[in-house]
Amino acid sequence: MGTGEHTIFELDYSVVLDYKERILQEETPLCRLIRVPVDLSHHDWDSSLINSGFSKDIPTFWILEGFIYYLEKDDAWGLLRKLFALCPSESQFFADVCVPALAEVRFGPYMMHFKWGISIYDAPSFIERTGWAPVVSYADEHDQGRDVGQRGLIFIEGTKSEITLD
Repeated sequence: MGTGEHTIFELDYSVVLDYKERILQEETPLCRLIRVPVDLSHHDWDSSLINSGFSKDIPTFWILEGFIYYLEKDDAWGLLRKLFALCPSESQFFADVCVPALAEVRFGPYMMHFKWGISIYDAPSFIERTGWAPVVSYADEHDQGRDVGQRGLIFIEGTKSEITLD
């Protein structure tokens, strides 16, 4: 596919999407952009996505950066499971998760809302149980030698595996 042939579905709260629309109104996306107002912590958000033109037949790349540790752990698992069910093989996702110590610290404007953390050793099995085949690494390993997270953030790259989960 060439430039402009891809579609990005941006899912977020309507207030966030309205704000982005307002401040970016003079900008032109390089591809088709469809903003879908949803609350991903609710279990019925996928119908809004599908009604906006999302196809379950096209391999998808999901970006969950800075997001899933704000959900309860069971809700994060359910979200990853739903993403797995929504797309065909060759689909992928990227997410970052925090280690348990960051979720327990509860300070600052963002970390005080972290709901859960997971160790780098437990993350692969957690992700595999949702159907995805994960590659897990510390965020620091990707920032040219700089210490960006004190090994507090973990990157997860998931690929849709061919197994069937019950």
